[in-house]
Amino acid sequence: MANTKALWASIIVGFGAAAGLALRMRQIPTHSPLVIPEPPPATENARPQAREPYAPPTLTFDQGDERIRQSAREISPLQKLGDWLKIQDLIRRAAAAVNNIAEGASPRNSLDFLAPKKPFSIRRQGQGLYVNPRSYARYDAAAEAFSSLNAEAAVRILGELHPLFQGACRELGCRDADFKQTLVRAIQELLKTPIIEGPIPVQAMEKGICYSILPRPDGSFERLSEAQKHLLRMGPMNAAKVQAKLRELARALGVPEEQIPKPGSV
Repeated sequence: MANTKALWASIIVGFGAAAGLALRMRQIPTHSPLVIPEPPPATENARPQAREPYAPPTLTFDQGDERIRQSAREISPLQKLGDWLKIQDLIRRAAAAVNNIAEGASPRNSLDFLAPKKPFSIRRQGQGLYVNPRSYARYDAAAEAFSSLNAEAAVRILGELHPLFQGACRELGCRDADFKQTLVRAIQELLKTPIIEGPIPVQAMEKGICYSILPRPDGSFERLSEAQKHLLRMGPMNAAKVQAKLRELARALGVPEEQIPKPGSV
């Protein structure tokens, strides 16, 4: 039916929502702005990446956004997703978020409407400060909404709505020739995030108003990208839910099993 064309847009917005994960976490700052990275410089041995012919979308972005809103219930039964889809520039926001995540950058600026309403909190343990596990509950709704998405239905209509996302990707200067490739890289980036089972240490910044994650002795935190740090700040249970759905999406997209990162924890 005509409205099924909007289903893929809904899944991408949901993907960005859960994928951004801590998106505007006020008290734990991320320093990666919403900047689309420049393509890497060409080398003598580098092959030019093949670009598929660009097919202009038959819908405007505003029309595509409206179809997303009309079709939200077809891809998820949760009202929360429909509430999030009331914002403007859904497709462009989603494309920017997916591209940033694929590059390891924070998607916070394009997904600021997902910022948790409740304040972030810490707890003191001995001489150290740690993320209060109660703060993870701020992301329960996002994780639940993302887990409710129908991955198979979304991927089936990817080709139908693909021109709009491809157009947004061209506007942003995405590195990959195809938006689907960017989406796959974003999924893989988040699936490489280890699940943090233990307490997450933080240090006070700006006179105790803000906090940043302290590096671990093994350097495991330092190796994480900003996108991955957002995911772990959702807490182990929510992060595991998000990653489970991301694996469903990867398989539905036809990603070979050996290219789907396996679960890991530290």
